[in-house]
Amino acid sequence: KEDLRFEKPVKVLKKMSENPYVISEYEINQKMIRDREAEIDFGFDKGLEQGIEQGIEQGIEQGIEQGIEQGIEQGIEQGIEQGIIETAKNMHKNGLDNKTISLCTGLSIEKIKNYIDNKK
Repeated sequence: KEDLRFEKPVKVLKKMSENPYVISEYEINQKMIRDREAEIDFGFDKGLEQGIEQGIEQGIEQGIEQGIEQGIEQGIEQGIEQGIIETAKNMHKNGLDNKTISLCTGLSIEKIKNYIDNKK
């Protein structure tokens, strides 16, 4: 009894599958689906490619900016440190003791001795 329910739809489908117009429409429809899927795939790939490129560009820009900022900060810190060392050396040349130099510069007595003895 169940087979009888499908008998008529199966006959209709068979008849339609033999019709050249239906076959042509089906093939056109399938091509449209494949074309649309290809467009979606292309769009996805293109979007992914652009996203990666943008990410790399932004990463490089941020890296350069951070590098410059860190370089400036390090340069300033080194300059300040060098200035303090030079001041300590000048104070020593002018006869001040290491304890006074330490109090004025914030350097440890050990560092002062090291800089003066090694002439760094």
